[in-house]
Amino acid sequence: MAAVGRCSKLIALAVVLIASHSNLTAEERPTRLGVWDIGFDVTGGFIDQGYNPEGPTRVRMPAYVKSERMNSPMAAYYSTLKTDELTDNPLLHGAMFAHAALDARSAGLRLFCKLIMEHRGTSYGTYAMRDVAVVPTFLVSVDTSFAIGGETFHAGVEGGNFDDHKLYEGLTIYNMDVQGYNLHLKWKNLKLSLDHISDLGVGIGLNIDDQADYTVSVEDVSLGGRLKLDASAGYFEYIGSDDSANGLRGNGVNVSAALRWKDRVRLYTQVGIRGVDDPSLGGVKRCANLVGLSYQDELKEKLDLSLTGEYRYYGRYFNEGQTYDGTCFLYRGYEGYSGCSSWNTVGAQLYPLHMFYRPFSQWAVYTDYEGRDVQSFIFRADAAYKLPGNCSLICNLDFNYMDVSNEDPFLYPFYNLGFGWSPAHGTTIAVSHTNRAMNLDKHYPTLYLTKEGTVMFVVQSAISF
Repeated sequence: MAAVGRCSKLIALAVVLIASHSNLTAEERPTRLGVWDIGFDVTGGFIDQGYNPEGPTRVRMPAYVKSERMNSPMAAYYSTLKTDELTDNPLLHGAMFAHAALDARSAGLRLFCKLIMEHRGTSYGTYAMRDVAVVPTFLVSVDTSFAIGGETFHAGVEGGNFDDHKLYEGLTIYNMDVQGYNLHLKWKNLKLSLDHISDLGVGIGLNIDDQADYTVSVEDVSLGGRLKLDASAGYFEYIGSDDSANGLRGNGVNVSAALRWKDRVRLYTQVGIRGVDDPSLGGVKRCANLVGLSYQDELKEKLDLSLTGEYRYYGRYFNEGQTYDGTCFLYRGYEGYSGCSSWNTVGAQLYPLHMFYRPFSQWAVYTDYEGRDVQSFIFRADAAYKLPGNCSLICNLDFNYMDVSNEDPFLYPFYNLGFGWSPAHGTTIAVSHTNRAMNLDKHYPTLYLTKEGTVMFVVQSAISF
């Protein structure tokens, strides 16, 4: 890991050197301060879920996941894990958050910083220090261009925090917040990239130290009729992986492609193949595959609609050895659990409130099924129908049908249905019914599926200047 630290310092130095020679014009920003165009925005909100106080709220889980929960090392310290009851989480207490972001740009250089501030529940008292979280995030990026033989090349470096990060078409790296850096060189539609992600094991328990992806891709290739093509091929490696002792390598290849039409319809696919040393581990079980179709549009200026359908497959050897051993709480603590945090909604890692709205699907969901082949069929729909008086009807569906070898199939039919009112631009007050609940008991931020659902009240507002 020392070599990785030295490499990171070199990357930081490269950012400074390229910034001093950048010749690109910065994007227009609301405020001008010397050579900087600066934008500032603050987003805040309150989320509360109310359940029947007369009895515990029950959750539904696949048999395999339920067994893992009840037999996890944490269950000895948190007895609720031995039942099918919903465990404690911030939304049961009325949680508040605020994000303050500063975005400064000048001649190809961008400095972005965001402060995440959360009060994890009004039940804990106004100034409950153990249930207040403040997390800073940063991103520095530099874009520049130069000419060789009459041809223009574009180069860029960026490093820091990447929110909702995705590589290729999202077979493995997607729906996760990471830290790392990216280097790229682009000529016309051809692009060479290096993506380095730090400590996936520490961040979300994927049993991977660092991951590096070396990619060649073509972007925005026009095929006529407003149809465009994106395609990528690359090599990945898990830096610090020791799975080769089991006949599995910590490296492999990815190939992906996507067709886009009018920026409304997108058909995409990706195949990943993990390297092996033992021939008996070959075949389709060392592969993973994703095929998806998405559509988004505004219909008659009344209905904002986004639809996604996906098929995912992960062979048992592709995911082998990538899950967390479950020896410690990551997103919560509990009194008496020595060696870990000692409070209940903030652990060694934070499950930020804004991630509650993310889709259920992420790579860690599939790595959980150790030694099994996993496939899923996913359907997501996000719709908002505008009503008079700045009101709207809200529909969010996230259905995940899981088919795991040697297990009974299971459907996660997540929904959030409700009514929203916007009294002013950037402000929303919404009341809905949902069966989504925060799950702080895994090694990644995820959801519980409640049996009966509950009413959820949300107030959110944003200002920018």
